[in-house]
Order: sequence, then C-alpha cells, then structure tokens
Amino acid sequence: MNDKPPVFSQTFGKTLEKYYVPLALLLMLLASYNFFFKLGNLPVWDWDEARYATNAYEMMQNHDYGICTYGHTVDEWNKKPFLGSWGIILGYRIFGFGVLGMRFYSALSCLLIMALLLWLVPKVWGRAPALVA
Repeated sequence: MNDKPPVFSQTFGKTLEKYYVPLALLLMLLASYNFFFKLGNLPVWDWDEARYATNAYEMMQNHDYGICTYGHTVDEWNKKPFLGSWGIILGYRIFGFGVLGMRFYSALSCLLIMALLLWLVPKVWGRAPALVA
C-alpha cells in the first residue's frame, strides 16, 4: 500500500485537467499584468541594469552589433552574450530611449517562457502540473 499522500486530490486534479485552457489563459493574463505593470516607472539599478542599457545604446550609436562597449571602449566587465543587448535595442526601437524600452524584452521573455512551460509541461507530466509550474 502506498503511504504517500497524492499531490493533488482526484477531484482537484480532474478540475484542473478539464479547465486547463481557461486556467492557462487566466494565468497568462495575470502574469502579463505582473510582468508589465509599472515597467517603465520603477527606478533603474546602477550596478547591472544601467550598464546593459548603456551597452545597447552604444551599440546603436556605433552601428556595431557584435561588440559591447561601455564609455566607447570594449566592455571587459560584461561577459554575457550580446543577445540581451539586442533585446534592449529592440525595446529602444519600439518604445524609445527610456526605462520601458530598456525593460520590455525582459518582461516579454518571461511571458514567452511561461507560455513555453504551459505548452511543453503537459506533454510530459500532464496539465495539472503545468498549471502549478
């Protein structure tokens, strides 16, 4: 006999399975609100966020999208791939040079990861764990 309690009660698990699509859409809507609410109004952190924004800005000014610069010299501090800088550049092109343009790609990436989880997890573990994940 199995002494472990079930992760989900049978009724709760069946309800999650039955209403998966509306619940997943509701989760995506709630996540969208959480990710994008006051995205352009919060302060910019100097130590990390501002440096990446400067890298992206200088990439646009130099028309060199393969080298991160800071103070118009090669940025030795930033060892991350420049894909993040490209995301910031895309946000700058869409929303202009501001905090919203700088942070847009991060919020969109979080939303896309959540959508990917809601699409892939049910194929492996089922719909109820996907909603919890």
